[in-house]
Amino acid sequence: MITKILQLKERYAGEWLCIRVTKEENWEPVEGELIAHSRYVDDVHRVIRQTPDLKEFYLVYAGPEIPHGYEVMLQCEYQFPFH
Repeated sequence: MITKILQLKERYAGEWLCIRVTKEENWEPVEGELIAHSRYVDDVHRVIRQTPDLKEFYLVYAGPEIPHGYEVMLQCEYQFPFH
């Protein structure tokens, strides 16, 4: 089901979301199909790895924005290809 990404972020606040983007505006994803969600990013990574036809996706944390003056470092351990 295609849903606005802002609605998905509100519905699944505090969770990681994997979304197959179906519509962009000004290079920003605005609508998509929810593929997976969880409080734990490892659970979402597992679904991504187990979905061989998922080539492009938007992985986002639906939590509060980072306060001004703070920085975040993310580590990604994907091995391509996913299968």
